[in-house]
Amino acid sequence: MRAATALALGGMLALLAGGVPSAARGAEPPGEPIDPLYVESVQPGGWLERIGWSWTPLAAAIAAERAFPTIAVVDSGIDVAHPEFGGGVVDLQSADCTGGGRPVRVSETLENVSDGNGHGTVVAALAAAPANGEGMVGVSPESSVLMVRVRTEPLAGVDCALGWLGAYAARSSSLLVVNLSLDDLDASPVRRRRIANLVSAGALVVAATGNGGPARPSCSPARLPHVLAVGDVEAEERRVGPQLDLLAPGAGFRVPEAGRGDWRPVVRPFTSWSAAVVSGAAALVWGLRREELTAQQVAWLLRRGASGKGGWRAREGFGLLSVRGALAQRRIPADDEWEVNDTPLAAWRSGAPPTGCRRTTCHGLAGTTDDPADWWPVARRAGRTWACVTAPRGAVRTVWRRSAGRISVGVLARRPLVGYGLRFRSGRCAGGVSVPAR
Repeated sequence: MRAATALALGGMLALLAGGVPSAARGAEPPGEPIDPLYVESVQPGGWLERIGWSWTPLAAAIAAERAFPTIAVVDSGIDVAHPEFGGGVVDLQSADCTGGGRPVRVSETLENVSDGNGHGTVVAALAAAPANGEGMVGVSPESSVLMVRVRTEPLAGVDCALGWLGAYAARSSSLLVVNLSLDDLDASPVRRRRIANLVSAGALVVAATGNGGPARPSCSPARLPHVLAVGDVEAEERRVGPQLDLLAPGAGFRVPEAGRGDWRPVVRPFTSWSAAVVSGAAALVWGLRREELTAQQVAWLLRRGASGKGGWRAREGFGLLSVRGALAQRRIPADDEWEVNDTPLAAWRSGAPPTGCRRTTCHGLAGTTDDPADWWPVARRAGRTWACVTAPRGAVRTVWRRSAGRISVGVLARRPLVGYGLRFRSGRCAGGVSVPAR
């Protein structure tokens, strides 16, 4: 049974304390998986144990018939005939972007997303291999995999895949995590726009920072705003880029081998596998916490719950991924309501009503490494307007800009993670900025 939504906060805390949430009472949670590779992964030092993963809250959610986000994997394809994926793991809306044109929606045989080199099969398994008695168990075993196949040697079709996924996210009612384990340096305007469209549609985008080391910058889209950038905890030389968010295991597991029906050990670490682990964790946390959370709030939980406890360091980011730490966060900031609003021009395109924070407080999330600035449109008025920000002391700076005859207010982050409130008013306020009428 592939389940779907989220446990309420009180229920989640009860699970962490060893109790059973009311939503799950009356149903018998399933026992631990019997998949042969599961035991070694949850023992001390196992890859699931290292990221603070536990079967207990997931079992209660399954008993309560909850649903979990879909994980979209943009990669080389998937070996759907492998025993690891028995049980309807792969979404029948999966698509093929290897033809250079519009993606082809596959038939029920899923033959158009077959895996040519095995890379996508490993990524899908780490993120969402089901508990079906075969092989391993992925981080979010109740999630479905939406495979979007691209060419990987040489890399082609990524913009096609991102465009198709943006349209999918906009029309779908299901929660969506997008995994990009791609060694790609393209940060073109098209790429940026399509990532922004995915974020605006409510998807959570996770990307590998790449394996090039200090001589090569982080891959695109890992270095783009609103993307969870993931490095390999086993290979310090690959933790590059000021946008690094999280570390996760990139080796130390046995994974399905495409075309052979068996499993192989992964000894050499790669950030592709680390990103897949974080994508699975994002889907799991999103499902377990509550359905009302947005993608950016889930990203906040993962950053805040990692080993760095919300602090950021070069070559570590926010630290090693911790599912337990993310689930234990009791305070969740309000949603970033009008993202993407990273520039004054984007503020007017975001759909936010000019000075729409006059009667109620608007909210945002910002951070020096990922989302350094949020901009808000300000309507013309006869008198001055004050932009009043509520945030921890010294956490943000407020400014205003005039561009093309339009005025916008910017909230600039001074810390790696900050949630704030913004309200426009006619009277002076402490810590605010005065915005001219024209």
